[in-house]
Amino acid sequence: MKNLFFIISICFAVSCNSQPSTLSMQYKNVVNVSKKNYSKDSLQIDGVLRMMLNKHLHPFKPDEQFDLNTRILIDSIIYSKDILHMIVFVITKNNTNKLLKKENSEMYFYNGNYLFCSRENKNSPIKVYDYTGFNLVYYYNYKDLKKRLREYCFIDMGKEKGKYNIDDIRFWKSDDFKWVINNSEATQIR
Repeated sequence: MKNLFFIISICFAVSCNSQPSTLSMQYKNVVNVSKKNYSKDSLQIDGVLRMMLNKHLHPFKPDEQFDLNTRILIDSIIYSKDILHMIVFVITKNNTNKLLKKENSEMYFYNGNYLFCSRENKNSPIKVYDYTGFNLVYYYNYKDLKKRLREYCFIDMGKEKGKYNIDDIRFWKSDDFKWVINNSEATQIR
C-alpha cells in the first residue's frame, strides 16, 4: 500500500506538468484538486481498474496478455470543473513473454489508454467506463508511450473539426463525452 501511495504521489506531481497545448486560455480547463482528494480518487480508480482486469473487460484484452501480473499505472487524472467527470490515463506494464512474437530483448511492454470516468456527486463512487477512443499498444519504453498519449489527448484530438482536446472546457459537454457516458458499460466499487 505504501508503494501504491508513493506511485500515486509521484504521478500527481508529474501530471501537473501537462503537455504544451495550442488551446486558447479562454477554453483552458484548469481544475485544482487537493492531493488528499487526488490520492483518494486514484485509489478508488485503481480498485475499479483491478476489477475490470480480473473480468478481462476492455481495455484489458486479450486475456492472454492481461492477468494478475499485469501492473496498472494511473498516470494522470484530468477533472472537469465540477469534479464529477474525469479522464484517467492508464498505462499497463506486462512481461514480453506474453507476446506471441517477441520483437526484441526488452523484458516489458507497455499499453496506454485514456478512460472516461464519472460520479453522481463528490462523495459517490467513481464509475470507470470500458470505452477508450485511443489505444497505444506494444511500446517498449514507458516515457515514449506517455509522451504519445499526452500528445494525442492535449494536441491531436482538437485538430479534427468539432472535436476538443481533453484540456478544453468544451470537451466535458461534447457529444463525444456524452455518448461514452450514455452508451458504455461502467464498473464501480459499491
